[in-house]
Amino acid sequence: MKKVKDSALQMTIFNFIEQKDEEEKENIERNKRILEMKSVAKKLGLQLKKSDKWEEDAYFVEDSWLEPNFFEARLYALKITYDCLGDNSLVFIPTGLGKTYIKLLLSIIYLKKNPSKKVVFLAPTKVLCHQHCSKINDLSSKVKAGELTGWTNRKDRLSVWETHSIIVATPQTILAELDQANGVGKIEDVQVIIFDEVHNLTGDYAYTLLAKIYTEFKSIRILGFSASPDSQIEKLEKLRKTLQVSYQNIITRTEESPDVKPYIHHKSVVPIFLKRSTSSIQKTLKSLMTEELANIIDKMIKKFKSFKVFNGRFEESIRECLYYDDEKITGINVKKFNLLKEEVQKYLERNPKCSRCYDFFVDWALVMIFNWAVTCINNGLNEFRSFLEKKYYGDKSKKRKSSQSKIPKSQENFLNNPKIQLAIKILHDNKLWSKRDLKFVSLESSDHNQNMDWGLMYEDEKLEQIKKLISRRYGSQILIFTSYRDTLNKVISFLESNFSLLKIDKLIGQTNKFDDAGMKQKEQIAVLKKFRNREIDILISTSIGEQGLNFPSVDIVIFYEPITDIRRCIQRMGRTARYREGTVFILLYKGEKEERIFYIFKAREKRVKEIIKFYEDYKGSIY
Repeated sequence: MKKVKDSALQMTIFNFIEQKDEEEKENIERNKRILEMKSVAKKLGLQLKKSDKWEEDAYFVEDSWLEPNFFEARLYALKITYDCLGDNSLVFIPTGLGKTYIKLLLSIIYLKKNPSKKVVFLAPTKVLCHQHCSKINDLSSKVKAGELTGWTNRKDRLSVWETHSIIVATPQTILAELDQANGVGKIEDVQVIIFDEVHNLTGDYAYTLLAKIYTEFKSIRILGFSASPDSQIEKLEKLRKTLQVSYQNIITRTEESPDVKPYIHHKSVVPIFLKRSTSSIQKTLKSLMTEELANIIDKMIKKFKSFKVFNGRFEESIRECLYYDDEKITGINVKKFNLLKEEVQKYLERNPKCSRCYDFFVDWALVMIFNWAVTCINNGLNEFRSFLEKKYYGDKSKKRKSSQSKIPKSQENFLNNPKIQLAIKILHDNKLWSKRDLKFVSLESSDHNQNMDWGLMYEDEKLEQIKKLISRRYGSQILIFTSYRDTLNKVISFLESNFSLLKIDKLIGQTNKFDDAGMKQKEQIAVLKKFRNREIDILISTSIGEQGLNFPSVDIVIFYEPITDIRRCIQRMGRTARYREGTVFILLYKGEKEERIFYIFKAREKRVKEIIKFYEDYKGSIY
């Protein structure tokens, strides 16, 4: 018994010594970090002030251009700022680490050296520009940012440009003003161009066109920032060359980087695999759509088999574009199908009188519409009903508004298709059509009650799963992403009917589509403000909520469906765990396309980490 007691005492002493050793190590590391932080700040011409409110190792950046006790000093941010001063740079760092702060520090340092020239801060969306502009104006006591977007009146743009040292703008606005040559965006006015969410610099997007203009002038510093690099190194290399960035100036951090780790909050990513149960009506409608899609494709093969464009290989080419299930066509690979259209387009440019090309375009468009119909019915009865109503009533509305404008031939063929007429009648007879349309009322269903059957509309395991997640984490702030606006509307309607005490809202972009005006600027900004202030419990958003928007209190992010785009996935996930722990749930149907999409994302996520490591190792080998 004596030995047992001694052993227990020895273990207690050992644990105490070990704990003290760990604390001593942490203190040494903290002191080293503070000394290095002060050293880097001095090189940048900045002062650090110890916080008298926060934890003992917290410091603020002190500068006459910054609001006092506002700008927290972090080692990684100061080091990245310093590394960007030497040359054009690309910065890839995880979400939630304050890219806006780094950009503002850089802006101030450049403006101090040359106050007569401007810093142009580009962001891909108007909402994001507004957020950045507000943040800069909150942080800086001396320099105020001006906002130039599609929301800025044209007659006011030159005044904004001339009266502000920092310009926050959408690339389309600057490009449009440069084309007008009215003084906005002038080369001689600019010393720094900052591309926020630089992964958008692809193809013919305005970022690319502006990069080509400004990189011609070596006096202008080019800086690109993103939390989500591409999974294809070829695209990153193209981006690097477009912005004329050397390997030494590709600056990266991961969540495992030593200077970043102290500021990272744990984020759990949880896939939830669901088994889909499809109603008999949904099965019937899907069968109608896929049968007609297969029928149209068979007709196309017969019609264009000998078309010179394809040299007798059309059937082989179109078969490669199809998805099958038990040898039945279930959909189209849109990317591959678009390539066929491009081939015909090139042929038409050489042979402008080719009538068969125009026939092909009509059939191509019809296939695309039916393929989208299949996608909608896969998403749910509500999405399919909404899609058909927009086609049916939207096109009739266009006809009424302008007697001269014709509905495209493919649209007309779609609406007049017997299978579509039958599908509308099935929806109408089952109280799944939102309007009473006499054209679809038979004698047997003349007493049709127009109250829609929302029970059928809500037959979706994902809705029930979201209900469970909210009930388990009641009181959490939740952000739900959907890929389709019709799905968003379904989710909102379902949640409002099940959680009457919670404040639920949506965030969507603007549109001119029939029966869907979207949200105006003031509405978007108001919703974002309410969500940040926790006046909204659950926000359902389309892709507009993905990039850069700062939601400090989000506890849970839910993907209503998985997406393959690694950059968008990273952006979505980055809306949580910014200031405390967070969880990401990804809902997907097991054994279907969604499960394949999820594993494609996981493979690309792994690839991104490998690419980041490649750039770090390659840069190290250059020094």
